[in-house]
Amino acid sequence: MSSGFESISKPVLSSRGSRAFVPAGPYRRAFPIAKQRPWSMDDPDGNIVAVVAENKLSTNLLLERMSKCTPIPPDVMVYPSSYSGQMNLRKAFASMLEATFMQEIPVSAENIIVQAGAGALLDNLFWVLGEPGQGILVPAPYYPQFDKDLTVKCEMVPLPFVLDESGGADGVTQQLSAAAADAEARGVTVLALLLTNPNNPLGIMYSRTTLLAALEWCMERGVHVVRWDGCLPTFLCTSCGPPARRHKQEQVIAKASGYQPCWCTAKPRLLCVCTIDCLMFVHGWMDGLLVE
Repeated sequence: MSSGFESISKPVLSSRGSRAFVPAGPYRRAFPIAKQRPWSMDDPDGNIVAVVAENKLSTNLLLERMSKCTPIPPDVMVYPSSYSGQMNLRKAFASMLEATFMQEIPVSAENIIVQAGAGALLDNLFWVLGEPGQGILVPAPYYPQFDKDLTVKCEMVPLPFVLDESGGADGVTQQLSAAAADAEARGVTVLALLLTNPNNPLGIMYSRTTLLAALEWCMERGVHVVRWDGCLPTFLCTSCGPPARRHKQEQVIAKASGYQPCWCTAKPRLLCVCTIDCLMFVHGWMDGLLVE
C-alpha cells in the first residue's frame, strides 16, 4: 500500500531552472575572500578589491540628498497605467539623458522602459527579440553574469570573440564577420551584438571608430545592437569625444541603414541599456533603464 510519501524520482527543477544554479563567475567566490584582507599601509600585500562596482563612500551624501527630495507620490502604490515604468520617472530620465550623454538627440519618455535591474531588462529584451538557439556576439572578456542573462530563460547562445581595435574600422568589421561566420558554421544565427562600454571587466573605452564600424556592420546585416552603457555619463574618453556626439553619429548611421524606432517593424534596433544603480552609485536600487 502506497503511503504517498515515496521519494520523487523526477527532477524537481526544469532545465531552465537547473541552468540558474550553475555557479556564478569566479569573482563571486573571490570577492568575500579578498575582503578579509584589504590593502593598507600596514599591509601592502593586502588586496585592492575592484571586482564589484559598489561605491560606499558616497552613501551618506546620497542619503542626505534623497531625504530632501519630493515626497513619494501616491500613484506609485497602485498598478501603473503602463508596465514600462512610472511616467514621471521616465520623463525625469529622459530629461537627464538629453542633458548628459544624449545631447542634441530628442529622447521621448515613451521610448524608455524602467525595470528591476539591467539584468532583467536583458532577459526580457532577448526574450521578445529572438528565438532559442540564436547567438549574441559579445566582445571578450565580458561580464560573466551575461551568460545567465542570455541562457537561463531565453536560451540564447553567447558568442564571445576578441575585439582588437588596432586594425581600425576594417579590422573591426573583419572580426565581426569572422565571428558571425564561425557561428553560422555551427548552425547558430547571429541575433545581436552586446557591447559593454566601458568594457567590463577591462574598463577600457572603445574608440568612436570601433563603435561606429560595429554599428554599421550590424545595421547592414539586420543585427540588433544592444549597448550596455552602465556608467557612460560619468566617463569622457578623449579618443571617443563627447558621448553625445558619438550617440548622434550612431543615430545617423542607424537611420541611414533602415533603422526605425518602432517595435512593430522588423528592422534592426539600436538599444541602450543603463544600470541606474551604477550611474548614481546606489547599488541596492537594482534599477535598469532601456532606451530605444
